[in-house]
Amino acid sequence: MDGPDRAGSMGLSPAAAAHLGRIEAIPLPGATTPVTGCLVYRAGAHFTEDQVRAAEQLQPLLAGVEQQRQLLERLRASTAVREASQATADSRLT
Repeated sequence: MDGPDRAGSMGLSPAAAAHLGRIEAIPLPGATTPVTGCLVYRAGAHFTEDQVRAAEQLQPLLAGVEQQRQLLERLRASTAVREASQATADSRLT
């Protein structure tokens, strides 16, 4: 469900919104970053109610993908800190 009202809330002029085609935003519930979600673009007709419902059902899956991304980011950061500490310890003069 898109259209001029949604495009206007995104800061787009009606002409710009018409040029873009149809966009459905799928925000991630409980996101910890300022803007997190997914945009689905479609040229041509508006999204049907069934397509909007299907997009809503994707929210939990997308939220899980985002949680996995955050977990991997934390893992990489903690691994980098351990590796840096080990490199420092190995390079000390005795």
